[in-house]
Amino acid sequence: MKNIIQKLSMFEEARVFHLKFWQTPSFLFLIMGIATIVSTYATYLISSRNDDPEIIILGIATIAGIVFSLGVLLVKIISRIIIISNARNEFLSLVSHQMRSPLTGTKYIFEIMLSGKSDPVTPAQEELLTQGYQANERMLLLVNDLLSLTRMAEGDTPFDYADCDITKLINDVKQESRPNADKKKIRIIMNMPTQPLPNVQCDEKKIRFVISNLVHNAIKYTQPAGTITISARTEEGKRILISVSDTGIGIPSDEIDKLFTKFYRATNADTASKIGTGLGLYIAKNIVDRHYGRIWVESEERKGSTFFVSLPLKQRRMSS
Repeated sequence: MKNIIQKLSMFEEARVFHLKFWQTPSFLFLIMGIATIVSTYATYLISSRNDDPEIIILGIATIAGIVFSLGVLLVKIISRIIIISNARNEFLSLVSHQMRSPLTGTKYIFEIMLSGKSDPVTPAQEELLTQGYQANERMLLLVNDLLSLTRMAEGDTPFDYADCDITKLINDVKQESRPNADKKKIRIIMNMPTQPLPNVQCDEKKIRFVISNLVHNAIKYTQPAGTITISARTEEGKRILISVSDTGIGIPSDEIDKLFTKFYRATNADTASKIGTGLGLYIAKNIVDRHYGRIWVESEERKGSTFFVSLPLKQRRMSS
């Protein structure tokens, strides 16, 4: 209920669209509705007490004028929002494409120099090269996330729905994540039901991104020798519920609602100095939303987090 109220809030809409609250479409619709009701009632009162047709016509004209003026203002505001949104997406896409190639080339150069295949480097030089490589990786991660974000915003990312073995997908993510987990001596446990899970109709690559992102974050924010548990089960034979639990740093309770917004990172995540763009969970939520699913988190600071992903077994687009 709290999330629904927040989404309907004019102040939240103003924050997202960078407008004054009285400029938001929701506020203008509200005023338009109130003005129509009040004007209609006032016209009724006047006409019931006065048989003069000129006064009745004047009342109706007043209603039409108010509604028309508010409608024009509403169209202008919505047009402004669309223009700003399109310009921002075009700018991000252009910058991202222009930056990706040189960053990829720089990464290759760093890897060659750090591998020792070129001239030997001193320990001091190796440390500087490592710092440069990590900085380059952060930029490349940001560029890739921005590209994914703009493609989804522009509708350029098609979704290929097909039957997916979710157990195999989770196991593949676990195996891919094991090297990073082993470096921190973190155990990854799979907690699956004894009966085979049904196939899920989804875009396998994109759902793999979602689960991989959750596991990657769990490894990143879990202390050495911690534990990560990946679970899955069916819900009423209609949905599948996937969860990723960790024993990490957790999330402050007053920041949980903001976690899936664009560019947001929890304050304790910044304190932990972990590489991240604040876009991974935002993109994951967009993917889950496109599957008519739901993603959320339960967390307690310094005690760990559990991220949940609920997906329908069958997609509406495939069944229609």
